[in-house]
Amino acid sequence: MHGEKLRTWRQQRLTERNQFTFDELIERVHQGTVASSSARMLADRLFAMWPVALIDEFQDTDARQFGIFNAIYTDVNDAPRGQLIMIGDPKQAIYSFRGGDIDAYLGAAKRATQRMSLTKNFRSSARVISALNELYAAATCPFGMENNGIAYAEVTPSGKADEKPLVTSMSLGGGGLLFGVLTASDDDNEQIVREEDRALAACADQIMAYLQPGAATIGDEPVQPKHFAILLPKRKYIGVMRDLLTQRGIPCVGSGNDSIFETLWARELRVVLYALLQVTDAGALRAAMATRLFGRTLLEIEALDGDLREWKREVERFAGWASAWREQGVLHAINQLIEMAAPRLLAQLDGERAMTDLRHLGELLQARSQETPGREQLLVWLADQCDGGSGGNERSGKERELRIESDEKRVQIMTLHASKGLEFDIVMLPLMWKHDVIRTAPKFGARSSASDSMRIVDLGSPEFEAHVERLALEQHQERLRVLYVALTRARHACHVILSAKLASRRGDDSGAKAAAPKCNDSGIAHFLYGIALTTLAQKSEWIHVGPVLPASGNDALAVVVANADRVARRFERWLPFVGSHSFSTLTRQRKAIGVDDGGAANDENETHPAAEDTTSNRDSTVHRDRHAAIQSLSDVRGAKFGNAMHAVFEHREHGRPLSQQVAFVSVQLLNEGVRAGDGRADLVPTLAARVDAALAADLGGGMRLNDVAADAQRAEMAFTIQLSVLQLQAFERVCRRHGYPDLLPSVLHRSELRGFLTGKIDLVFEHGGRVHVLDYKSNWLGDSVTHYLGDSLVAAMHEHAYAFQALLYVIAVDRYLRQRKPDYQRERDLGDVIYLFVRAAGLADGAGIWRHRFPSALIVELDALFEVNLEATA
Repeated sequence: MHGEKLRTWRQQRLTERNQFTFDELIERVHQGTVASSSARMLADRLFAMWPVALIDEFQDTDARQFGIFNAIYTDVNDAPRGQLIMIGDPKQAIYSFRGGDIDAYLGAAKRATQRMSLTKNFRSSARVISALNELYAAATCPFGMENNGIAYAEVTPSGKADEKPLVTSMSLGGGGLLFGVLTASDDDNEQIVREEDRALAACADQIMAYLQPGAATIGDEPVQPKHFAILLPKRKYIGVMRDLLTQRGIPCVGSGNDSIFETLWARELRVVLYALLQVTDAGALRAAMATRLFGRTLLEIEALDGDLREWKREVERFAGWASAWREQGVLHAINQLIEMAAPRLLAQLDGERAMTDLRHLGELLQARSQETPGREQLLVWLADQCDGGSGGNERSGKERELRIESDEKRVQIMTLHASKGLEFDIVMLPLMWKHDVIRTAPKFGARSSASDSMRIVDLGSPEFEAHVERLALEQHQERLRVLYVALTRARHACHVILSAKLASRRGDDSGAKAAAPKCNDSGIAHFLYGIALTTLAQKSEWIHVGPVLPASGNDALAVVVANADRVARRFERWLPFVGSHSFSTLTRQRKAIGVDDGGAANDENETHPAAEDTTSNRDSTVHRDRHAAIQSLSDVRGAKFGNAMHAVFEHREHGRPLSQQVAFVSVQLLNEGVRAGDGRADLVPTLAARVDAALAADLGGGMRLNDVAADAQRAEMAFTIQLSVLQLQAFERVCRRHGYPDLLPSVLHRSELRGFLTGKIDLVFEHGGRVHVLDYKSNWLGDSVTHYLGDSLVAAMHEHAYAFQALLYVIAVDRYLRQRKPDYQRERDLGDVIYLFVRAAGLADGAGIWRHRFPSALIVELDALFEVNLEATA
């Protein structure tokens, strides 16, 4: 009863907020394929469309998800049909907090008609594989599963990692699995350091030892910070570990899942922005000067009290930044602050990260300022995000820390869960013994029984204690699987630090009886129980046990710092655009922050100024040439009208004139909020007539859209081009060399792009054996047909940078065809790009039609600048 009330309440809240969750999507599909009277019909239709499915990481599924696929790939008699391929490793099922259900995977595996297993490991060296095989062979129940529900199978190395072996000094062990035991502290005073802090410090010193000149190599390359990953059980340790490495001069980067609002720079930017709002508040200005962004010392700030001239100069600087915020936006002010601090920041070890975080925060604040009425409210929003407000609703992917190129050269610090699926040369596990139960975790969420697929929330039923025990068992088993994931991330070496307490409790090889771990203890405590680890190490060549290395000392630590070439470079005013870019964001100088560009006609202005200026200078003959068909829509302009027109083209019924689809045209106008004004009862038939004329217009060589079959057209084809670094200066040079000197908008000449280039092409169609690109334009260029012909049309294309847009579209389609057409030949298969200005199309020969073919050599050279890859979807 209570469960039904909760579900009803939840659905009401989602409906009120107009929200649709991922879980709700799964639930609806489950209802449609499994639990409803019409389920078989939907399952059959899905099977007809996709008779073969391959699902990776299937161990992370849940019972509902498997139920959906099972319904699709079994017939009415529950017999298998088609081909359902489930790829998964139950030993790596560690996402129960996201809904992953290991029992659902095991149940699915039992239903499989054929099972295949990988027996060769392509990640790790022979040393690591040998050590893991021996360690897991010694464990009695390594995954805590009864009846061998999950077992470890010995694997053999592929030899790939051994092509560049790890070679170390004797003290570093040479690779494999290395267990370091913390010595017990005999200090009884109040200065006792917590054991986890000692373990993290020992981990940093271990890395320091690797980095000493001549200490270790991988292949022919000395071991560097980029070869290490530190995996930690909780996010709270990441900052501590990062500070320890930074103190030792070792470059590092925290987990990429961190929120940008949880960084030091977010907190300090709050202080600085508050000072910009309160320029007359001396205390606020002093607090801002004390931040790392300004870098003033306490003595320097105190000295300002006795130097009124210097104080006035500082106040004027803050007033200038405040004015920049007020007049040009918060991002402009932050850019000026970054420029001021750049030389000093870039001379520091984490300078690039600081610059990237500050820039990212500026972009997020600028985007938010479009929705926030004032500067004070914007600062309140920032404070709320930094304090973890909004219930996490604002914590979308765009607010995570941005990855930068130099991150690849640093020690990677991340949580155990974040490491799944990754691989690293040397893995450090300093706190596996702290991976125990979360003390604040609720004690009522569990499966009702080991055989039941339904999860329940027990608030106090008679079976409450049994459910709590079941939950504890599930969490214990998952901790063992997390341990497996952590141990298997390494290519060459995995260092595990054991606490002194854990070592003493084990009674390892000392004759003492080992203390049995409790259910809520760490996974490694359970795993090592019963294993004579020291004896095993004596028998194994690549399992090592011993005390952790002592601290290296300040003199040794200075070696890496001395070798780090950290010289401040000249800071340019322009900054790389990092994020998701589109034609609209680039040409309007809207920085890439994942902003939705709106509808299809978002780049279409209401007027073309060049056309209006030239119209005023033309003689009366030209003025008398105003065309009634163009004038009939001259009072309906803008993006809303353009979006409605695009929708008409996209969703129309092919083969039937729009004059016979007036109700449909009316709906598209209403959907976009276009209302017919006084005396415009003819708007719908007028627009229908214009679209019909455009469809019948000769696009060149007798080609007409009306003649193109529906199945030869693909409307609104989206594309995403991943960019490593696209230097737009190089882009402009290539265009100029091929005869397009003014194609790139001048505002972009000194920029570079990183991230993604996205877009949607109005129409891609095949005609005469070639694939053509077409873009509809609703721009009003004037009332005369001559405004849509010859030089006037070319001027409009140049005014709006549409030739640049056309070239981006051609590159995207060219990449798409190269990936999907085995015998693709550009000269034979790639057609022209056409821009169709609908207001004048069909009114005269060539009116409103810009058609062009870019040279193959230009496409090839520009494509090489994009470097990475393309994903295109229709």
